[in-house]
Amino acid sequence: MTGVIGEVVARGTRSSVHAYGDGAVIKIPDRETPGDWIVVEARYTAAVRDAGAPAPRLLGVEEVGGRPASVWERVPGPSMWECALRSPDRCAEYGTVLADLQLRLFELVPPIGLPRQRDRLVSKIRRSAALVDPALADALTRLPEATRPPRLCHGDLHPSNVILTGDGPVVVDWFDASRGDPLADLARSTLLMAFGDGMDPPGHLPGAGERTLGVLARAHLARVRSRLEVSDALLEQWRAIEAVARLAEDVPRAGLLELW
Repeated sequence: MTGVIGEVVARGTRSSVHAYGDGAVIKIPDRETPGDWIVVEARYTAAVRDAGAPAPRLLGVEEVGGRPASVWERVPGPSMWECALRSPDRCAEYGTVLADLQLRLFELVPPIGLPRQRDRLVSKIRRSAALVDPALADALTRLPEATRPPRLCHGDLHPSNVILTGDGPVVVDWFDASRGDPLADLARSTLLMAFGDGMDPPGHLPGAGERTLGVLARAHLARVRSRLEVSDALLEQWRAIEAVARLAEDVPRAGLLELW
């Protein structure tokens, strides 16, 4: 399809999403984003949708300025984070919805075409050791052994990556999807929603505060704990490992280093 690129409807750390013709949007990578990133994300998203995940429908890949851009069916609705900011009194409810959504993903058999979670973590930990401190490579020795079949893990699940529609929530931004351990994915989500105690307010959740993100994050974790067997010690081990991996992502370092 070919349409006219319209106004920005969403902006992430690696791309911007624009209105595109009737009922579609186009995702255009930022200048510094590698050219193949958009194609890989499109392939992952199509695969997880086929596996049963509530993901947007890919319409095609086109070129904008000589670089790939992905075209998607437009998902009608605000993000969960927008709703949380507008209605702080409902943040506990949104946290429960986010948890149920994550648990639903864990029930799915992941597409074989997704990368292994462990491979992703090893790559990021090595990058953190090279960029920040060689001693961070010790995280490689602390990776827990797999004890259960891999499940579908989003890898970047937080309220800004969930669109609330009349037909239920839809999850976007699947570039970090993998086949892996649900507890590692849970640890990653708790980091993405952490602030205070040395952690800077998350840039991907602007306006975060105790009445909004604090309430939502606690409700999310409590709901997952009520439905999934969670070892406190193992969760903290995964949080430390995920903190090292996140240091490779050009984010504030102090809180992550303290957690490690």
